[in-house]
Amino acid sequence: MSRMIRFAVDFLNLNYDRGEVLKIAFRIMTGKARHVDDSKYMCSEFVDLCFKQISRTLNHSNKGFIHPEHIATDKNVVILQELVP
Repeated sequence: MSRMIRFAVDFLNLNYDRGEVLKIAFRIMTGKARHVDDSKYMCSEFVDLCFKQISRTLNHSNKGFIHPEHIATDKNVVILQELVP
């Protein structure tokens, strides 16, 4: 668990990849491209990378995407707190 926390703290302040949003939209609309692992990520990818630090694999779409709903419904995730507007 300490490895996961160290990773999260070390990478927490990196800027998210805004260009990745366009790539995701293209992949969703065309279905022609697949996700490629790189050092750029969106929020769900950050959570996924944190879980990988403790050898846990989260659910992904069949095209390799990970979205918040994949995390929320994954059997490896236990929700401890919920923000309600």
